[in-house]
Amino acid sequence: MEIKIPIVVTRADVLPEGIRQEFQQLVAALQRTITFLNYQGTGSPEGVVFAPRGATYRDETGGAGTCFYVKESGSANANSSEWSSTGWVAK
Repeated sequence: MEIKIPIVVTRADVLPEGIRQEFQQLVAALQRTITFLNYQGTGSPEGVVFAPRGATYRDETGGAGTCFYVKESGSANANSSEWSSTGWVAK
């Protein structure tokens, strides 16, 4: 079963202090419970999709060599609080 949870936050630092703390606690709790992530969308995930190392991404509009990506570098694992949007490699 695949569950999609769209969360879009561009700048948590502009949230009011109380809300920012609650948001950071929620993100930390989610990151502790997620062990593997599968994403899909259009276009390359590089610089766009924040994820831990080991995540996968399917480009719905990609062609040969550009439709499946694996996050090979960046944060250490799904339990890391430091996810990044770089390190995606097309397969």
